[in-house]
Amino acid sequence: FSKIIKNIHNLILYPEAIKYFFTWKIFSFANYKITIAIKKLNIEPEYIIDVGANIGQFSYSVSKILRPKKIILFEANNELNHDLHKNLSEFTNITILTKALSSKVEIKNFNIFTDSQVSSFNESGKDRKNFFPKDTSLKKTLKIQTETLDNFIALNSNTIDNLNKALLKLDVQGHEFEILKGCEKN
Repeated sequence: FSKIIKNIHNLILYPEAIKYFFTWKIFSFANYKITIAIKKLNIEPEYIIDVGANIGQFSYSVSKILRPKKIILFEANNELNHDLHKNLSEFTNITILTKALSSKVEIKNFNIFTDSQVSSFNESGKDRKNFFPKDTSLKKTLKIQTETLDNFIALNSNTIDNLNKALLKLDVQGHEFEILKGCEKN
C-alpha cells in the first residue's frame, strides 16, 4: 500500500512522467528523476558506463531520454542476466557484461540478498536490516572474479573513443570507492 501512495505522490510531483510510467517496459521514479536532472544540467554523454545495473532501470531511462551513442552495463549478479537482456532488448546500443568491478583483480565473495538491489560485496547494513528485514535476507554468496575499470577500458579502447564524453553511474551498495580506486588512470 505504501508503494502505491509513493507512486501517486511522485506522479503528482512529476506529472510529465505519467506517460513514461504507463508506457515504459520498466520504470523507476528514482532513475527517471536522476535522468531528468542530468538533462536539465545540459549534460549530454555519448557513453554511459552503468555499474551495478541491476535489472536495467537506469540504462532504460537514459536510453529513452538522453539517447547516448553507447551504454555499457556491469552487473555482478549473474541471476539478473536474463532480466537485463529482456528489459533492454529494444536497444541496440547496449552491451551487458556480467562482471564485477573493484580496485584490483581478485576473487571476492558477493552476497546475493532477497532484494537484488541490495546485493553487494558488503554485508547488509544494520539500519537496512532493521527497516527492511525481508529484503536483506542472504540468499547465497558467490565467489566472483573482479576486474578494474582501468583494465576494462585499456582492453576495450575501441568501445569508448572519448572518455571525456562518458558518464559513470555507480550503484554498488557501498563498494563505490573501491571501483573508483580501480580507475585512477582514467
